[in-house]
Amino acid sequence: MKFPVLKKEIHLRLIRRLAVVFILAALIITAGALFLEYKRLDETLLGFAEKESTVFTALFAAYHQNPEQQDPAALRFLTASGMERTSFLQVELFSSSREQVLFVSQPGGEDVWGRYEKKGISLPFSDQPEAVRLFANKSIFLQTLLPIHDSNGSRTIGYFRGIYRVSLAEMQRLIQRTLWSAALGIGGVLLCTLLLYPGMVFLSNHLIRSTAELNRANGFLLRTLGSALAKGDAADIGHNHRVVIYAVRLAEQQGLERAQIRSLIHGCFLHDIGMLPVAIKVLQKEGGLAEDERALIVKHPGTGIGMIKKIRWLRSAEPVLGCHHENYDGSGYPAGLAHEKVPFIARIFTIADVFDALVSIRPGRNALPLPEAVRTLEQGSGTQFDPVLLSAFVEMAPQLYRALSEMEPKQLDRELDLVLKKYLVT
Repeated sequence: MKFPVLKKEIHLRLIRRLAVVFILAALIITAGALFLEYKRLDETLLGFAEKESTVFTALFAAYHQNPEQQDPAALRFLTASGMERTSFLQVELFSSSREQVLFVSQPGGEDVWGRYEKKGISLPFSDQPEAVRLFANKSIFLQTLLPIHDSNGSRTIGYFRGIYRVSLAEMQRLIQRTLWSAALGIGGVLLCTLLLYPGMVFLSNHLIRSTAELNRANGFLLRTLGSALAKGDAADIGHNHRVVIYAVRLAEQQGLERAQIRSLIHGCFLHDIGMLPVAIKVLQKEGGLAEDERALIVKHPGTGIGMIKKIRWLRSAEPVLGCHHENYDGSGYPAGLAHEKVPFIARIFTIADVFDALVSIRPGRNALPLPEAVRTLEQGSGTQFDPVLLSAFVEMAPQLYRALSEMEPKQLDRELDLVLKKYLVT
């Protein structure tokens, strides 16, 4: 068996799965970064406002040291000049007793303040910085209230309240910081994914080898059980082998997926497992069957399904087990299903099984020549067999028949092994 770690499909499968995990992790990290940035948006914007407010708090601190010798007009002028260099639209200064000392507003400031008042937003005086965000006129504004401390920082000497407009440059910095945070997180996930990949490859290699061994064992059991069932029905040992090959070739020609072909193979080997409770003398009885004997035969599809129901890896054989005696026109048993209601793989199996029975020696009957066997099949087109599938099989039957009929038992075994390795072994 090819060392699994060298198989291209193993790498592709791992890459697809890791890519899905990486994309999900990247989305979660990006969403998390956006959420965290949003949660601390007010804090960030308040930091921007605090930084620019130092222009005004410094003026107030100087004014507060000796208000009698300070000119209020000069304070207003300096404040207005400072507003031109900052993003504040409105500035108010209050004494420690919360009496207004100064009020300066630029164009647009009072309009924004009015919007805050309409919403009933007015920050209370506090010894902690406070801010409330407002979106208006395609801009973000911040009403801020900051305590002003003395030079020692031990005493509150006044309060600053202002309307701050967040600039485009600041928003760009916020967005860049968010993207960098997300990029760092995604980069970390990518690095971890790349580091995990070699380990996952080798861990998968061990699991795949173990699974392959188990699949080979299952294949051996299927072949053994199928051969035992064929003997019970007095068919030759190679019957099941050839039926599997005929059925798989037709399924491949029809473009069935690997999982469907695996189910078909299971069904080919186990289709008559429901016959085990039936006595061999009944199976090999010549002439008509008694009523109770026929009832056992008719029940064997359901009996077979009941026998494999608890075995998970065999459940995929149920379509063939339950419907391999259903006819395309609805005249079969046990349920009388017709047309598309008969599972596709069961329709394939029926054609392969009947064809090999016709061209093989059976109890009380010689093998039919290939042309006669094909004519017999075609007589059942639309009644016993799906006409489309039958037409496809008739085209390929001569070449397949010649190849398989010339094979010795060991060659047939090797041909079957190739099929099982392709579809049952990972």
